[in-house]
Amino acid sequence: MAYDISLTGIRAQMARLEVASNNIANVETPGYSFYRALLATQRGTGGVQVADIEQPRPASTPEAPADVELPAELVEAVAAQRAFEANVRMIEVQGTAQDFFLNRLRPM
Repeated sequence: MAYDISLTGIRAQMARLEVASNNIANVETPGYSFYRALLATQRGTGGVQVADIEQPRPASTPEAPADVELPAELVEAVAAQRAFEANVRMIEVQGTAQDFFLNRLRPM
């Protein structure tokens, strides 16, 4: 169960990072308006999922400058990376704890 929760977190953060990366890649694309990955709790599991990828402001005219704030997108990308790493670390810790207890239960 705990592995499953961490895996949902990894998947959600990958999606979040992908959206931020796409926004960064389009920072100079005229008329582009940024997107945001919205995360939500999975019912019954305690995990997380991508509820929606929304565009908070509609795309402007093709001639308008891109509606992307580079510093905000970099912060979003770093936050997603750190959350991803935290979930990976949680899986590692769960594996270490499981190995420890299985070794303690093994007859000598």
